[in-house]
Amino acid sequence: IKIVISDTIFSNANIENCILKPDKEITKFAEEVGITMGKLVRLKNVADEKKGGRIGIITRDKRTQSEAIMSLLVNKKFKGFIFFESFNEVTFSVDQSTDYLEFFAQVISNHLESLLFK
Repeated sequence: IKIVISDTIFSNANIENCILKPDKEITKFAEEVGITMGKLVRLKNVADEKKGGRIGIITRDKRTQSEAIMSLLVNKKFKGFIFFESFNEVTFSVDQSTDYLEFFAQVISNHLESLLFK
């Protein structure tokens, strides 16, 4: 599991195991992988991608075969992602439903908002 969060949200914090990125990079990545307000989760088979190709917003483990990308929203804006990586290419197959992962992403986003705006 890898977590990417906007550096504007936690600009002065050193958060262990989180990758801080600028909002512009987060928005660009969402567009590149096809994440929208209507589709908050993307499942991806990475087995066929070149391992030495374009580096995305995270660095994958070399053994990663599939991944789920869940977007995090704050005030209805993309402010981060949670990546679930799997060494099995069928764990996050593109033909699977994402309903539960989308619900999970909404719960995490709501909790993140509640922590930020206490």
